[in-house]
Amino acid sequence: MKQSRKRKRRWLMLLTLLASWHVLPIQAETVIPSEPVQTDQLQNQQQTTQTRLGPVDGERLVFNLHWMGFPAGISIMKFKQPSDDSYDIDVTLDSIGAVDFFFQVKDRLQAKGRIVDNALRSDYYLKSQKEDDLIRYAESKFDRTTNEVVFTERKNGKKSGKNRVVKDIPVNVNDPISSFYGLRLLKNLQPQSTVKVPIIDGGKWYNAEVRVGKAQRIYTPMGWFDAMPVYPQLKTSKLFRLKGQLIIWLTNDERRLPLRVEAQVKIGAVAIDLTEFQDGRGGSGKIVEEVEDR
Repeated sequence: MKQSRKRKRRWLMLLTLLASWHVLPIQAETVIPSEPVQTDQLQNQQQTTQTRLGPVDGERLVFNLHWMGFPAGISIMKFKQPSDDSYDIDVTLDSIGAVDFFFQVKDRLQAKGRIVDNALRSDYYLKSQKEDDLIRYAESKFDRTTNEVVFTERKNGKKSGKNRVVKDIPVNVNDPISSFYGLRLLKNLQPQSTVKVPIIDGGKWYNAEVRVGKAQRIYTPMGWFDAMPVYPQLKTSKLFRLKGQLIIWLTNDERRLPLRVEAQVKIGAVAIDLTEFQDGRGGSGKIVEEVEDR
């Protein structure tokens, strides 16, 4: 009860801060520079002769997250291949600034699996969340021989019900993070196309339709890029907790690097921007002023 009251007081303080922020004088808008003649910095990086699409071993991405216009968090995503036919994904999200004071978040996602015919196949997925006074663990173990997934969840050290067993899963169904990385591998993910991606999230699986919009030049904190907007139609989202459309801007090249994510969540809107990367192909970039305090 005390923890619940403490949380309510924090949210009241945060909402008061938001209300006062909205009546502050409007600041000067960010000036978007004219598009240069030369190509963007990602395309300027020396490319290898690799033809594989999407992530490769050694890819590391750093993002700044803004909620309702406030700096809210930093996320780091790593993709590794211990062998040619296996992968490890590690994602962290840590709150910063005022958001960290009012509602501390320390989340971590881990996914492991195999690479079969240039596609990802999940074997294990762990979601650990520390959000304010709530600590939650959700684990999914895939058995590809029986086409089953065993889902276990714990909250504040206590098991949440019995293990759930999801049977008759498709051979290509994956956890949410592996699904996102696997999406970037698809050859038919092209501007103005639609693909289906089977996802299992929260102990349930479904086919998510993913629409891709028209390719266009966009401006991000890292400059101008050729990009394509991707619109995943998620029926359920234990990971993102969406309340509206999710838009992911990917570079329109072999890497399909996520440049920006825009989402409507339960309270407000979130914008996530790429600020640092090593693409695993020899290309890298960094915005010093955006990540130097990390």
